[in-house]
Amino acid sequence: MITVYTQSVPCSNYQMIKAVAKFSDVSPSVAYDVLHDSSYRAHWDRHMAAQCFIGMINPNNDIGYYALTAMPPIRARDFVMQRSWLDTGDEKMICGHSVCHQVGLMLRFHERTRRENSA
Repeated sequence: MITVYTQSVPCSNYQMIKAVAKFSDVSPSVAYDVLHDSSYRAHWDRHMAAQCFIGMINPNNDIGYYALTAMPPIRARDFVMQRSWLDTGDEKMICGHSVCHQVGLMLRFHERTRRENSA
């Protein structure tokens, strides 16, 4: 079951979106590992066109480049993302948001977009 929440952003046409998924047949540890393992992503993310590791901020934050393909009418896009994660045992969290970074300008081959997400 997936539940999507939206919230208007004051003084903007944008909406914040939060999606919460519950999979009764997948343990939280397996879901966390699959989502967090960038080298395994190519096995399950059919829209990934390219990705590369840019750098580590600290043990729970990194910067990476991600490009994706899309089906019309959506154009292919790319992002420089800061990912943050935490595994306390009982709770697991992965969050990401787009950031500006010179590597993204050098690698850019898709339409640039700004992405704010939370997983």
